[in-house]
Amino acid sequence: LIPPQVKRTDVIMDLRIIDAHNHVFPQKIADKASVSIGNFYDIPSFCAATIDNLKLNGDKNGVEKFLICSTSMTPHQTVGINDFMAAMNEDERFIALGTTNPDDENWREEIERVKSLGLYGIKLHSDMQKFDIDDSRMIERYRCMRDLGLPVLFHMGDKRYDSSAPFRLANVLREIPDLVCIAAHMGGYSRWDEAYSVLPVLDNLYFDTSSALGLMSNEQALRMIEKHGEDRFVFGSDYPLWDPKWALDAFLGLGLGETANRKILAENFCKLFNIE
Repeated sequence: LIPPQVKRTDVIMDLRIIDAHNHVFPQKIADKASVSIGNFYDIPSFCAATIDNLKLNGDKNGVEKFLICSTSMTPHQTVGINDFMAAMNEDERFIALGTTNPDDENWREEIERVKSLGLYGIKLHSDMQKFDIDDSRMIERYRCMRDLGLPVLFHMGDKRYDSSAPFRLANVLREIPDLVCIAAHMGGYSRWDEAYSVLPVLDNLYFDTSSALGLMSNEQALRMIEKHGEDRFVFGSDYPLWDPKWALDAFLGLGLGETANRKILAENFCKLFNIE
């Protein structure tokens, strides 16, 4: 899939690149998990979501570091996923997030454990986990994440579902205006006009570019950046769904200046997660 507005680039400029949206799984389930992700979106995954494939594709495209995440589909998966992510977090190329499930009975203890494990935040996918972002059960959990200094990466959008609609994140931010979070997929996969209309301009609300650039129009992307400011965006590919080169070329195809490119490709991410 190569959208016509994307100008392919064979030479990556002298830019530091951090990919802020990647899914990885243990080797023994990576193939099955990648197929499941592709089936959910009706998009064949680019490759199996293994650590080796991620590093290989990153090396080909000049990616220095990767944010990695996974989502617990059932409560009993949560501890195992967080343990796996903690092990992966020991690799200096990875910035790993933990997860929680809306039906976890011991959610507070596990979120506190995510912090103690040295993980950098929490990933939630309300469409897959079957809860509304603004579900009243989640508000206390968001406050717990905020108090522990754990940013939340929200899957956002998808016109097939209502659970991850941008207006629901707007509801949460009215309730907890200081929650540090990333609205994935430019704030709303396939619901970008709604994201532009309802998501507030806040210093603690960030957006990643994964599964968005090259699918939304450049005009939609540029007006989001203009509204929220270039300091609020981070680059992401949504590996293993997309070829990282395709995602990177889609970003470069926006035609932003060097300062904005440097911020979105790495500098904003480093500030958000307090890394060098």
